[in-house]
Amino acid sequence: MANLSKLPKVSEAFLAHIEERTLEKNEWMPCPRCGEGTVEPPSGALAGGIAGGLSIGCWVMLIIVIAIIVGIIFWPIAVFVVIFGLIMIPLLPALGAGLGMLYRCKSCRYNWTFKDVQDYKNRGSRPLQH
Repeated sequence: MANLSKLPKVSEAFLAHIEERTLEKNEWMPCPRCGEGTVEPPSGALAGGIAGGLSIGCWVMLIIVIAIIVGIIFWPIAVFVVIFGLIMIPLLPALGAGLGMLYRCKSCRYNWTFKDVQDYKNRGSRPLQH
């Protein structure tokens, strides 16, 4: 994931937003890279978990169906893929929640998490300004 202290320059708008305030999860904030306000905040754990779980679940089910069809000819590979798919099904909500926790800048396509912002703020680090 993004490490904000490795950015060559953190935007002034972002620094002004995070200084001297308590940050809340899923709150809007400007992009740390470009400073633009066209940021899509995380959808939240529940919505992200559902959306991510459904999208990953669809792929897992597609893989299982393809494995069954192909398995008629190559059955050892199909057995492995079906077992893998069945093991992945209980993990889908956790994987989906992770997908729903990203901030995304629509201008420069930079991605970061709330944890990245907390780590940056707690470290008190500022990268070298150019």
